[in-house]
Amino acid sequence: MKRLGIFFFYDENGVADDYIDYLLKDMSRHLNQLVIVVNGLLTPDSRKKLKQYSDRLIVRENKGFDVWAYKEAIEFVGWEEIYTFDELILFNFTNFGPIYPFQEMFSEMENRDLDFWGITKFHSRKNKGYLDKYICYDFLPEYIQSHFLAVRGKMLKSYEFKQHWETMKPIVRHAEAVGFHEAIFTQKFSDYGFRWDVYVNSDFLKESCDYPLMWQPVELLKHHRCPIVKRESFFYQPYLGFLYNGTGEATLELYQYLRDHTDYDVNLIWDNILRSSNMLDIKRSMQLEYVLPADYAKTVSDHTGLAVLICLTEKNCLSKYSDYVKVLSEMEIPIFLLSESQTVQDDAQTILLDHQCNMARCVIAEEEKSFYYSYAKLLAELAGQYDYVGSINFTIEKIHQIGGVEEANIYIGLENTIKSKEYILNILSLFSENPRLGIVVPPTPLHADYSKFVAREWADSLPAAEKVASQLQVPFDKIKPAISPYKGFFWCRSNALKSFTEYIDHIDQEDVLFQENHSIFSVLHSCLSLFVQNQKFYAAQAMSTSYAAIEINNLRFHLEEIKLGTMPFSSGKHLIDIKNRITANKAIFK
Repeated sequence: MKRLGIFFFYDENGVADDYIDYLLKDMSRHLNQLVIVVNGLLTPDSRKKLKQYSDRLIVRENKGFDVWAYKEAIEFVGWEEIYTFDELILFNFTNFGPIYPFQEMFSEMENRDLDFWGITKFHSRKNKGYLDKYICYDFLPEYIQSHFLAVRGKMLKSYEFKQHWETMKPIVRHAEAVGFHEAIFTQKFSDYGFRWDVYVNSDFLKESCDYPLMWQPVELLKHHRCPIVKRESFFYQPYLGFLYNGTGEATLELYQYLRDHTDYDVNLIWDNILRSSNMLDIKRSMQLEYVLPADYAKTVSDHTGLAVLICLTEKNCLSKYSDYVKVLSEMEIPIFLLSESQTVQDDAQTILLDHQCNMARCVIAEEEKSFYYSYAKLLAELAGQYDYVGSINFTIEKIHQIGGVEEANIYIGLENTIKSKEYILNILSLFSENPRLGIVVPPTPLHADYSKFVAREWADSLPAAEKVASQLQVPFDKIKPAISPYKGFFWCRSNALKSFTEYIDHIDQEDVLFQENHSIFSVLHSCLSLFVQNQKFYAAQAMSTSYAAIEINNLRFHLEEIKLGTMPFSSGKHLIDIKNRITANKAIFK
C-alpha cells in the first residue's frame, strides 16, 4: 500500500526530543512519503533531526492547532499528488511510541476492508461537557482520536473529504479543534456511508471509561498491544481528572508496565517531560511519593559514597537528638558541620565526637556573609566529592511563641531523612531503583500555622524562584507549589546538582538565591528542585512508615475541616457545631 504521512509537531521551545526521533524512525518504514508540519518555533538542532525523515518540512505560525497545520500541509502537497497515494495518515507528537512495532498494526489493518481507521477511540456519551457549543450533534459521538487517523481508497479521493478541509472553520481555541474536527469527523463520515474501525478495540471498557488511552492504558497495552501511550498521561492537569476517572493510579501503573514489561526506553519519557513540564504536574501524575520502612533494609547497599551536611546556629541543639546522631555514627558517614559561631561549633563537635561520629570537616560561616551563602558553597563542594549528600538543618527560627512548633519541624526532617540505618539504606535503594530521581525531601509541615502555606509554598521566595527558573529554562508556574526541602532536610544525588554547583561558582552573596527569608521556606531550598529538574532529574517526597501514619492522619484532618467548613448541611445543629469548632480553633492558635 502506497502511503503518504503528514506529521504534526509542536513544542513551546521548538525542541524535538529523542522520543520524536524514535517515533518517526519506525513510522517512516511504513510511509512512501512524509511531510512534517511544525507550529511555532523550531531549533536548528531539531530542524536537522526532523530533516532526517523528510525534506518536505513546513514551519508555520502557531495558529489553528493541529487541524490547520494538517490543512496547510494538505494544501502544500496538493490534491493531485494526494490522489496518487492509497492511504493518507495524519499523526502527531502527542504520543510516546511505538511501544510495540507499528508493523503489527499495519499488517492487521491492511487486511480490514475500511475507508478510514485509527489506533484508539473515545467512547460516546450523552453529555458534551465543555464541547457543548462546538459540536453539531446533540450528543458526543464515538470517534477516532485524531492523534492518528488514516484515510484510504474511495474516501481519500471523495468530494466530501476534500470539502471537509477546504471549508474548515478558523480555529482559535482547543475546544474548537476538537468540536470542529476530531469529535465529529468519525460520525460525519460514517453518516456519509464510509466504513471505519480502530486497531485497538476498547469496547470492553466503554461502560466504565470514555477515554481508555488516558484512564486505562495498561488494559490496552496488555490485551491489545496498543503501540502508543498518551504523552499527557505523565503530566496531566488538572489532577482532578485522575480522581474523576479513578483514584490516581493510571499513570503510575502505566509507567511501571512500560518499565518492567516492554522494551520501550522510559528515558525517552523522562527526557521530554522533565524538560517541558511542570515538576508538580509530573509528581502528581506519576505519584512520586515514597513510603519507606525504617526497621529493615530492602537491600544491603554500599554507603561509602555518602556525606551529610549538618547546619547549626545555636548551642545545645544536638543534645536532645542523640538517637539520630547515633545513626550517623553507626554508619560512619562523613559529617560536615556548618556553624554560625565558634561557640556553637565547639558545643556540637563535642557531642558528635562523644558519639564517635566521623567528623570530616567543621566550617564556621563567615560573619560578613549570609549563612545560606556559606551553606550553598559547602553543599556545592560536597556534590563534587560524594555520590549522595544529605542535609540536616538544626537551625531554630524564633518566630513562634511555642517552642514545640520549631522542634516539630526538626522532628519531621529527622524522621524522614536519618531515622535509622535501615531507612538511609532504603533511601539509597530508592536512588538505585530510580535512576532519574534527583532529590528526596520530607513532607511539608502541616502543624501550627504552617498549614496556611499549603498551595502557596513558594511564599516569599516567588520573585527569586521565577528569576532562577527563567535562567535555568525550567518550566515554572507560580501557582504550582515547589517540591522543596523545607527547613533544609533532604537527600540528593550529586549529579542532579551539577547546574547548582556551576551556578554557585559564578555568583556572590548578593544573588537572589540568598535573599533573607524568615520562614522555613528559604529561597535557596525552594529553588533546589529547579536545579535538579534542569539536569533532567525529578524531585520526590519520601517518608518513613511510622511518620506516614501521622501524615495521613493530619491530611485527613485538614480535609475534613475544609469539607465541614464549606459543605452545606440540612441540619442547623451541624452548622452550630461547625461555628463552635471554628471558634475553639481560633482560641487555641490565637
